[in-house]
Amino acid sequence: MSKIIVLYDSWCPLCVSMKENIQRLNWLRLIEFQTIRDDSRIINIPIQKLEKEMHCININNGKIATGIDAIASIIARIPLLTIFYIPIKLSMVDARKAVPKISFPVTESITPIANAIIIATNQGTPIP
Repeated sequence: MSKIIVLYDSWCPLCVSMKENIQRLNWLRLIEFQTIRDDSRIINIPIQKLEKEMHCININNGKIATGIDAIASIIARIPLLTIFYIPIKLSMVDARKAVPKISFPVTESITPIANAIIIATNQGTPIP
């Protein structure tokens, strides 16, 4: 199995913690890490996109995996977590078949609550 480079945000405490946990389980040394905050980034992806979604790069073929695909790539390289690989891959198939997002209109019963929040936080004009 080929090595991957996981791009992580060194300004994010959760990201740093996850990196440290993965490093403890990285017995096969198939996972390397690079911060997205380093000026010598190895890929040309806008920082805003890197902040929103996990990315990893397969060193052998240069393929970039994002989101759940990146998580699956990490799990496949950690012996203790490989039992989760098949359920994650199956969930990816289901997620890709998902229906489009449904938006719900704000109803009149929500308006008083929304107004209270707006007034309490002083974030704008109450809803009529």
